[in-house]
Amino acid sequence: MPDGIKPSEQKYITPEVYIVSGPVPVVKGGFTWPVKGVITQFASWYHMALDIAAPYGTPIVAAQSGTVTEVRVGSYDTGYGNNIWISNGEGLDTHYAHMKAVNVSVGEPVVGGKTVIGWIGLTGRTTGPHVHFEIRKNGVLVNPLPYLQ
Repeated sequence: MPDGIKPSEQKYITPEVYIVSGPVPVVKGGFTWPVKGVITQFASWYHMALDIAAPYGTPIVAAQSGTVTEVRVGSYDTGYGNNIWISNGEGLDTHYAHMKAVNVSVGEPVVGGKTVIGWIGLTGRTTGPHVHFEIRKNGVLVNPLPYLQ
């Protein structure tokens, strides 16, 4: 073949797929995965969060125990759609976005790995059903991956 590569000499690259094992009981101060699914976007300088894809309507649990501090539903909210914030009271806040519906209210205590806080949805700016998961440490976005069990 002129200017080509014979099929027998072609190399195929298989993309890596990261499957999240899903919620597990949380040790004091620890975090669990909020949902079982596939990581479709990792943290980077322009997206300091994890996007975890799962079937529409899959339950999302609190990644850490704490108190619900914000609930935003029924609006675009700068692309987050239905979303909530949970604070552990010690400088760590978790944020969950694009939810189909929310199952908690402001001021409600949640248990990491157990409390269903909402369901996978498509609200806000999204390319498919997933949860956008952020962690803020003392108000600063951090890579969530090292925190998760």
